[in-house]
Amino acid sequence: MSDSESENEQRLTLEDLEGSDTEMLSGDEDSPIDIVPEQRITINNEPALKRLREQIALPTNIPWSETQSITSTQAVT
Repeated sequence: MSDSESENEQRLTLEDLEGSDTEMLSGDEDSPIDIVPEQRITINNEPALKRLREQIALPTNIPWSETQSITSTQAVT
């Protein structure tokens, strides 16, 4: 069995639980248990991607040569 298959078997949605199960998970007043519904991630969320790009973008007024990096096994002089 793959990891993703075993992970899928362990997930429960609120609809999967019966009434007695939800009562059991509610806990008592001293130790309440929070159930967080599973959220789906939006793919290609353009506004969020643009906002993140603006956060990491280099300023446009720096010279092109300042954006270069050199990797070498020998010291560059």
